[in-house]
Amino acid sequence: MAGIKETKELVTCILDFMEGIAVSLDNDGEITWTDAINFVSALKSMPRAFDGISEIPTEVGDLTENEVKELVEYVMEEFDIPQDQVENMIERALGIGFAVYDYVVDLQNIFSQEVT
Repeated sequence: MAGIKETKELVTCILDFMEGIAVSLDNDGEITWTDAINFVSALKSMPRAFDGISEIPTEVGDLTENEVKELVEYVMEEFDIPQDQVENMIERALGIGFAVYDYVVDLQNIFSQEVT
């Protein structure tokens, strides 16, 4: 059993970032430099979120019923997401997280080829 530590960290980072966007847009319909404060939580959680991202497929692959329940309750509590939407939000956050990670890896590969 792998646990859900890394999964929880990635979901937290993505939801922190999305919350920053939502709060910024709710303020005045724009995202400007004055909204930077709305993204502090996401920026602080980012290193932890992406540091162990390679472990997430293993964690998700052997999720127990109790781990799913723990993750759902955590997201509902931390982000005030309604119960009927929380599983969808978790799945989407993981998808976004993996897409960003793949994109960053691709960019690293491109930039490392340019240096050599």
